[in-house]
Amino acid sequence: MKHSVIIKKLVLLSLIATSTQTAWSHVNGKGTYRIEITMDQAGREALKADHKTEVPNVNMKVYSAGKLTDEEQVEISTRGQSSIKFPRKNFSIKTLKDEGGEKKKVKVGDLKSKDIVMSAGAMDNLFVKNSIGYALLKAIGIHSLKTQFAEVEINGSSQGLYMLTENQTDNLMKDQDAEVVFRRRYNDALELKDAKKELSQTQIEQYQATLRSVHKSIRELSGDELITRLEKNLNLKNYLKWLAFNYIVKNGDYSDEVYFYGKTNPQTGEMVFDVSPWDMDDSFSEKMHSSSIFTSANFHRTKDSQKQMIYNYESRIDRKVAGDEKLLRMYFEAMGEVVDTLSQGSTLFEIQDKILSDLTPYLDDADIQVNGRLDEGQARHSRAAIEDEVKVKMAKVYSRMQDIKAELNVIKTEESINHRVLDLAGLRKVLIKINNVLMREFTK
Repeated sequence: MKHSVIIKKLVLLSLIATSTQTAWSHVNGKGTYRIEITMDQAGREALKADHKTEVPNVNMKVYSAGKLTDEEQVEISTRGQSSIKFPRKNFSIKTLKDEGGEKKKVKVGDLKSKDIVMSAGAMDNLFVKNSIGYALLKAIGIHSLKTQFAEVEINGSSQGLYMLTENQTDNLMKDQDAEVVFRRRYNDALELKDAKKELSQTQIEQYQATLRSVHKSIRELSGDELITRLEKNLNLKNYLKWLAFNYIVKNGDYSDEVYFYGKTNPQTGEMVFDVSPWDMDDSFSEKMHSSSIFTSANFHRTKDSQKQMIYNYESRIDRKVAGDEKLLRMYFEAMGEVVDTLSQGSTLFEIQDKILSDLTPYLDDADIQVNGRLDEGQARHSRAAIEDEVKVKMAKVYSRMQDIKAELNVIKTEESINHRVLDLAGLRKVLIKINNVLMREFTK
């Protein structure tokens, strides 16, 4: 083993050992939250594993500015895929049923839920990318989860700063009154996440068939006929605005990071789906993931293909938007609306100030700073570094929008945009299909 690798492992082990000691200090400042979780030693060791584990009955206390505000018995489990290898794990917290068989909600700041996701942000330096992404989505009218920061302690040892959200599916079922929720996976595979209890299995299958038909309709239709078909069962405007958002922030992996939530339109009786994105820790990427693989759809994102201003070709819908003149024109209009919305007044500065005001009360705490060394970046979460990162990324959003505005002004002068339409040869389409099927199998 190389000396550098040995040294790196020793440093990491020493940091982990340090993090198991009693916390140096509690975060008690105004506007701060702390979660204390207590369990037996066997449970604590189980949560350190590099695979998903759960501990069924632990105590959870919530503090606001140093004062105890809630206490519940909960189940805690680790979550994530590639992030599971990091010492600072992502967790899912679920409250237990009381004697009457009901589950109580736990409250942390603005969040109140039976199921809370606690993200360590091991690959997103203190959640800067997710914070920016969620705020931008809200500004353009796309459903986005509420977020809340909190220091997390387990058995008296600080785990650093976490971002808390409600469970995505639960939030959609409750706040958006969704009847059914699916998550899109690779190759447009649809994973059922939840459905209302009163729905029959047949009704759930009808919803799934409807959403599948949206993805399949692009094979047979084009132009106005395709747009009419898509709008029948999909909030197409929101989908296109979401694509525009991903292009602006250069989201390196988003095809499978989206939930489709559906309900029946009472006027038409049609099942209609909307989108709810999540997990934007791959935004501000220099290139799309798998773009260096010849068979990957994203391998075909050449300089010429940038004329469509689409950052990902993995979904059939996205490739169709890039390859259909009328749908592409509609996308450019949606892009213009997004840019106009984010350019109004001091929108970007307000977003930046809100993120910094939420984060900074925690950034002088020694426990939070040192726990950053356990993440992918292995750097202290210092106030100056985090503030700079937020400002730099917001400046990138602003600069990116100026370039997009200039391109949209050119597009407005073009009578035809045929030269912008994506054109993939038959062999390329076959290779992409094979690659997506393999991705679908490997990522189940």
